[in-house]
Amino acid sequence: MADTTYKSTTGETVRDMKDQAREFATDMGDSVSDVASRVSDAASRVKDEASEYGRKAKDTASEYSRKAVDQFNAATDYFREHEMKEIAEDAKEWVRQHPTQAIIGAAALGFLTAALLRRR
Repeated sequence: MADTTYKSTTGETVRDMKDQAREFATDMGDSVSDVASRVSDAASRVKDEASEYGRKAKDTASEYSRKAVDQFNAATDYFREHEMKEIAEDAKEWVRQHPTQAIIGAAALGFLTAALLRRR
């Protein structure tokens, strides 16, 4: 009789352990699923942020392009409306008012000209 009691207690213990193992596996599965869901949500937010950043960068580039076109149009109009003598006087005045920018611009123009001439 004592042998039967041990077998039934052992059997119950094994069943309890199996049940606990199943519950643990289910809980772990739920946890993994929850983590996967959170990672997916984070990836989605990163994708959305990247898209927004790309859109803003595109808008900024477009804005600078428009400004550059406007500046080129203004320069073209200026050259059409003024004589060469007036343009030279305006350039001299600008150089007097902005000597550092004039030197930097002249250096950049010199390097660009040298690079273009070296290619030929």
